[in-house]
Amino acid sequence: MMTQHLKTFLIAAVFLMILAYLLPLKTVSAQTKRNSTEKDKILESVNSRLQELEKELNGLEIPEEKPMSRLELKLQPLMRGGLSPNGTHAPLRQYGYEQLRAEDMEFDPVANPAPPAGYRMGPGDEVVIYSVSEPNLVRLRISADGKLRHPAINPIQVANRTFEEVQEQLSKENRFMDLVLEKLRSIQVNIIGEATNPGLHRVPATANVAQVISLSGGIRCSGSLRNIEWRRNHKLITQIDLYDYLLKGLSPRVSHLESGDTLFIPLMKKAVAIDGAVWRPAIYELKQETSLEQVVELAGGFQPDYLRDCIVLERITISGRELIPVLNGAVFLSTPVKNFDVIKIYPNSSILPKYFCLDLPQNEALSQNQ
Repeated sequence: MMTQHLKTFLIAAVFLMILAYLLPLKTVSAQTKRNSTEKDKILESVNSRLQELEKELNGLEIPEEKPMSRLELKLQPLMRGGLSPNGTHAPLRQYGYEQLRAEDMEFDPVANPAPPAGYRMGPGDEVVIYSVSEPNLVRLRISADGKLRHPAINPIQVANRTFEEVQEQLSKENRFMDLVLEKLRSIQVNIIGEATNPGLHRVPATANVAQVISLSGGIRCSGSLRNIEWRRNHKLITQIDLYDYLLKGLSPRVSHLESGDTLFIPLMKKAVAIDGAVWRPAIYELKQETSLEQVVELAGGFQPDYLRDCIVLERITISGRELIPVLNGAVFLSTPVKNFDVIKIYPNSSILPKYFCLDLPQNEALSQNQ
């Protein structure tokens, strides 16, 4: 009997031991399942957010970097270390060409109908005549023969006359009338040579040469910005230097184009590059600039921290590109520059150019024989 009770007790103890072992496993399994479920939810949320970000990125229009021209590739400094205080170096680009591209610009003849001073009227201009005797406004278009016709007055010849002259003539015909220019005419200009889109282009009659070139798509990097020929009836009117417009905001004296005018853009033949401690590092076309000082002026001048002891030139020679030190002195800014020179203006913090600027006989000889 006692043996039977002991046997029952042992069986119960073993059962309890097995139960005590299995219960924690069940709890851990449940906890693991809950953790796994939470992780799945987090991963699902992260994947959903990543998909949203991918859609947003796909919707963005990232501008493609414009490839470098042959001249830009040729005039990059070979040794650029120390030219920038933070160590970053943007490639040098030809100055002015991006400013003259207006791919999204369109001509709206009503957007700005106010004529500039000296604007000469012609066929296609549209005007509004106000009259005390007539309550309704009269809109008229200058006819193909260049005349303004109104029932109450004699025809007025307006072609090639300024807007102010036409207003004065109208007041003589009828002092109760006034004239307002409502819509500008367009003209056709032929752009040939190194233009991005050579050919005939319809442009507003008030546009100057720079605006006409921009509206046509700009100038190729092989074209000159400083020797543009403006021709009318096969005769040269003037040569245009767009640096006057880009750097100083100056327009040519003869500023009004006429339908049938031609703009010829020749090849660009002379250029230098300048990099480092100047305000506008770039590649500049040369015209009458022959000295280091004149090139620095094109680049906006020296920055306050430029290294005054020495400027280094990279010059193309028969044997390759040579480094030439320009030692500081009374005439160092008058140092002549040559075609395809690369001028390097170092900041004071740079120590790399000091090897080239040591007061050594060979450096003095190089500096004097530039």
